[in-house]
This record gives sequence, structure tokens and C-alpha cells, in this order.
Amino acid sequence: EKGLADGVLAMCYTLEEDRFGRLLEDAREKAWDWSRTGIGVGAYALLDKPEVFIRQWEACEASGARSCVALHYGSLLERDFSEAGFQNSSVSPSADA
Repeated sequence: EKGLADGVLAMCYTLEEDRFGRLLEDAREKAWDWSRTGIGVGAYALLDKPEVFIRQWEACEASGARSCVALHYGSLLERDFSEAGFQNSSVSPSADA
């Protein structure tokens, strides 16, 4: 129902790049307001495939969604995701917020 939530997060978790694109389009079609829709990228499943994570992250950013959210159970600093804008450092990314 419109007005029930301020926004939603579509959790588009997949190892398959073409499926990520389909999940993204499906979320866009179903969203009542794309500018209030965030997209979750499953970083936890892509630690050994940073190039796939980076392409999915870039697709998310290019989609025009409200936000892109990296979902992971540990630290994103375990692998090099610097091409996607995550910097390896001793300072938590949220410390600057």
C-alpha cells in the first residue's frame, strides 16, 4: 500500500551477472517509487569474485536507485574492492559519516 513505508531495499543477491540485471529490472518494475528504492548487492557471496561485485555495484549505481548497499557478514576490507569505491584502511568507512 502506498504510504506504508518510506523506502525499501531490494536484495539482489546472486553470483550470476545476467541474473543480477534481471533482478534489478524486476525491482524497478515493481517499485512504486524508484527514487525510494535501495539495492542490496550480496558482497558476502562475492569475496572471491571482486570483479563480479564491482560490475554489479556499477550496475546498481547506473540504475538510478536511491542507494546501493553492500551486504556482508564480515568486513569488506577482507578483499580489494577499491575499484568499487571501498578503500582498505584501518578506519571504518562509517567513521567519516
